Amino acid sequence: SYYLFDTEIHIATVSGPQALAADLESFGAQGPRYLLLASWEARAGLLEAVRAAGYVAQPVCETANRFGERSFTLYRLEPVILDDRER
Repeated sequence: SYYLFDTEIHIATVSGPQALAADLESFGAQGPRYLLLASWEARAGLLEAVRAAGYVAQPVCETANRFGERSFTLYRLEPVILDDRER
């Protein structure tokens, strides 16, 4: 269960980097986006897909298991804003 005050949450699973990039390109502008990655999942391809879709992944929270090892990382996905010199 998920409990958030005064807001809705839409949970979407993606099958891989290409699906994540397609989701961000289609629905990314519809509000704040977050990505939760487990430490045992390959993250490089997913984070590259985030960048390729025009977003930057900012880590906002990490959890640890009982051994002190990272278990999950929550990223806020922010659109990349280019200034005039980068266009």
